[in-house]
Amino acid sequence: MITHVAEAGENKGRVVVVSARGHPRTGALDAAVMIARAFGAAIEALIVENGEVRDLAHYPFARAVSIATGVVTVLAPAVSAADQSMLALAARRAIERHVVAAGIGIVSNIVNTESIAALVQTCRRCGPWNVIVLADPAAQLQLELLDAARSRELPATALVLAPPTAPRPEGAVVVVVEDAEQAPQMLRTAERLAAVDGRGVELFLLAPDLDRLNLLDAQLRLMIGAGPMPAIHAAQPSRGVRAAAIEALRRRAPRLVVMTDTSLLAEDPASLAELPAVLACPLLVTR
Repeated sequence: MITHVAEAGENKGRVVVVSARGHPRTGALDAAVMIARAFGAAIEALIVENGEVRDLAHYPFARAVSIATGVVTVLAPAVSAADQSMLALAARRAIERHVVAAGIGIVSNIVNTESIAALVQTCRRCGPWNVIVLADPAAQLQLELLDAARSRELPATALVLAPPTAPRPEGAVVVVVEDAEQAPQMLRTAERLAAVDGRGVELFLLAPDLDRLNLLDAQLRLMIGAGPMPAIHAAQPSRGVRAAAIEALRRRAPRLVVMTDTSLLAEDPASLAELPAVLACPLLVTR
């Protein structure tokens, strides 16, 4: 397991920010900037126009209902295409404005194709050392992205999922440790991220029972040795290990959580996709 992004100019990877619904979240863009600064990487924005709406507009029975007013209108193909193009341009401008203001290099592309296929193509072109940031609340895309990541279809080292609201500015970068052998690399990643804005690093130990939790704690302390010891926390194993761990982690009020895609917290793509909202912070999910 290696969490890494190629530095700008290496042509071996980027922070790839993907937007498929035209409403990029501030928290996702902040996380992308944080990762780019930590690794000296460039950002590439991939904006995917919603082809489903454009296709639906060709059916005579298709209608659009305004969430704000409840007004029902006919979906006209030309109008629908123009609306989707305007949304894509607005997303592009919002992402570029946020990234440029942070002093990070960015290139951006608008595509009209299937989201995962476009993302795979972009990552392969950029190189193997990519981190993918999902910028907007596209629930179906989240699930498709997580499925693709678990199948190792995507050439990326990590995914970032953001909460629906802006994350808290304070709090530490928290590493969820479930395997002592993975801990050093995850800790180094967290330290690079925390150094961007002077945050601390905390370790959160997770195991299915008390014996394995104690063993993990002993292994971790031995591995760190005489070096600086981060604060170590844990949720006491109970019948509902996952629920207890999520609540204990939420109370830590983290700035960002680093975890693996095989974590006990990630039973399946749907449960993993819900975590940023529950924890109120972005997740960096390593592969």
